[in-house]
Amino acid sequence: MKTNQKEIGQRIKAILDKVGMTQRALAEKLEVTDPTVSAYIRGTAAVPTEVLILVAKLGNISLGWLITGQEEQPSTDQEELRSGDDPPQTIFEQIGPGYGPEVKLMADYLEVKIKGKTAEERLRIVEELMADIRSKYK
Repeated sequence: MKTNQKEIGQRIKAILDKVGMTQRALAEKLEVTDPTVSAYIRGTAAVPTEVLILVAKLGNISLGWLITGQEEQPSTDQEELRSGDDPPQTIFEQIGPGYGPEVKLMADYLEVKIKGKTAEERLRIVEELMADIRSKYK
């Protein structure tokens, strides 16, 4: 699955505008430089998965929409509903195909950790996961 970094950047900018957050505030939250966030928004740098997850949570939008710009809509076609295809149920299924096992593992982990949590608790969990990932890859 090919992603368009410029379009992802535009969606990140729209979310920041929606929640009233500056690029600098996002950079501080992510513990990266302002130019790094600027590069994500301009589409000149690939956005790491943990950043996508945090931004999706900040904007209260699906990770799938942030990556693809498309929201999966439930089918109203009765024939299609009878075909036995269930709508995506997990975070990984919402993200879509084309990502490696490390993304599936992280999605599965998040699925378990955020179940039944409030939005604030989910955001804290994602932030803790990001901090853990950063510490392991420094």
